[in-house]
Amino acid sequence: MVGTSLGYSGEELKQFLTEERMRSDKEKERQEKEKQMEQERVRAFELKKIRLENETKAKAEAAKAETEAAKETERMRIQAGPAEKADKLKSGLEKT
Repeated sequence: MVGTSLGYSGEELKQFLTEERMRSDKEKERQEKEKQMEQERVRAFELKKIRLENETKAKAEAAKAETEAAKETERMRIQAGPAEKADKLKSGLEKT
């Protein structure tokens, strides 16, 4: 046994084993806390990443909608151009 090879016997051996168990338990707790903290960091990073992706997507959709609205306005202006000229000519003919 490890304790006896280190020169412990009786009560000293019991104390040594108790201390080793406590040290081992504390080490396991520390490792668990580190693991939990790492999981929390990863989760926070993933949430931030999703939030940023959603914001970027929303901005892109808004820009696309604005571009489409501008294109539609331009199409309407172009289509209204010939009709406006026809109206002006018609009104000009009616005056004479």
